Amino acid sequence: RHAFPNEKVFFTWFEDFDDVVEVSADFLSDLSVGANVTYHPGTRMVKFQSVRTVYAVEAKGVLRAIASEEVAQDLYGSDWNQQIDDIGDGFYGNYDFGETIDSVDDYDPDEAEDSVESLDDNF
Repeated sequence: RHAFPNEKVFFTWFEDFDDVVEVSADFLSDLSVGANVTYHPGTRMVKFQSVRTVYAVEAKGVLRAIASEEVAQDLYGSDWNQQIDDIGDGFYGNYDFGETIDSVDDYDPDEAEDSVESLDDNF
């Protein structure tokens, strides 16, 4: 049982709610609570509300700082700054941090996205 912090995270994994299955409260209470779901790798850049750093997402909730606007544009295109979601500071602990992305050779958004096929692959 893993919670989605918000719809933005949900929609990086699924296109709609069509496959959501409703279960009883009793069934749900029998499941132990696990880690929150993090952004699907490669789909969006993120930043925390109180920090200016923009991050790319890798598998298992690893965030990698993007070194410059130029690198972000090279990775995500000219509208790169429209592809950033703010994450509430309360969710900082959901993520780990990897090495900074200094050039396009350090990170491939498509490769990151393809690195996980399901939520189970990301835990």
